[in-house]
Amino acid sequence: SPVQAPMARVMVVLLPLLLLAAERVGGAALGVASAGISWSSLYRELDRLPVFVLANAQLAPLQFERDGQPLAVFYESPVQAEAALVQAIEAYPSLGLRLVPTGLGNALQLARDGGRGVLVPEPSNLREAKALAPILDVAAAWGEAGSLPLFGCPLMRKPLGDGRSGIPLFLSHADATLALAAAAGSEGAKGLALECCPLVSMAEQLVSGGVVGPVQFVPSREAARYTAELTARPSKLPRGLPQGAARRAMTHIYRETASSSGLFPT
Repeated sequence: SPVQAPMARVMVVLLPLLLLAAERVGGAALGVASAGISWSSLYRELDRLPVFVLANAQLAPLQFERDGQPLAVFYESPVQAEAALVQAIEAYPSLGLRLVPTGLGNALQLARDGGRGVLVPEPSNLREAKALAPILDVAAAWGEAGSLPLFGCPLMRKPLGDGRSGIPLFLSHADATLALAAAAGSEGAKGLALECCPLVSMAEQLVSGGVVGPVQFVPSREAARYTAELTARPSKLPRGLPQGAARRAMTHIYRETASSSGLFPT
């Protein structure tokens, strides 16, 4: 897998990061007309949803090589991201590595741009996705660039705050299941079932006008909560902290104060 590649380096210029503060995390509401939405607008809306990347002390993402090509790895799951951080610190202790939350739109753009980024789905999400009926008639195969699972039900609606309602598309199967159960318990709700599609396929359909909105992308509660914890408490230590030199390195990184050159500089 990319995180176990034998070579790694740090990209400084070609891979700018959009750092996410907790207040920026939320559902990205897309009002999509039949003519479609531009890629730039789509990326901007998706940047409200967090994914996690390994970066050095200067917040330059750690870049791995696959088949001779550079790429950055973006994790949907905080647990997976922390495990990757532990391995990376053991392998590259001098880089001052830490986890940084960045926008999903930024990550998707890099994944579509010649495979300069890889989106790693949460394992249980991918497992559940493969067992569900597809939302779209045509979709990318699981494992292709940008194939992060999206879960939704065409019969469900979510208020957008402007008098409209949209179809919610969840990044978390667990969150989608809870929402479906709540909707099924409402009066007159029958025949509700979750469906799924890869993020990149839904994005392509939105841009081409194949899907008429509005739809709303909903971040996972776990990722949103973890982003808020990192932002509010840069001293938060990862779960499964290793022993020895890697532990000391992590402790130093995550105990820096907000006024220092810590995880989230002001």
